[in-house]
Amino acid sequence: MKRLHGLVWLGLLVTISGCAQITIKRHTKSLPTLDHYSFDQKILAFGLVNIYKPINLADSCTNGWESITTETTAFQGLLHVLTLNLYGPWHSEVVCAGPTSDVH
Repeated sequence: MKRLHGLVWLGLLVTISGCAQITIKRHTKSLPTLDHYSFDQKILAFGLVNIYKPINLADSCTNGWESITTETTAFQGLLHVLTLNLYGPWHSEVVCAGPTSDVH
């Protein structure tokens, strides 16, 4: 019984550790904007094959992008673990840059 409890706790720790968030920020001299877009990405074969088309930032953000955040939740991390990383869902959010300011 103790072994079963240990395996359950180990499984929970592995699942919780599956959460990840990566944020890339640009420091531009643009005005603040509320434009942001969310995308779901699903990858196969250890991240080598992307099921969806790549995100085209030029189509989404006319003034460029300010930040990109890619994350996986605990449930998505569990899917990574259960499929031995053969299937991996990710969620991405892009915050667009506003028009550039001419104020110095």
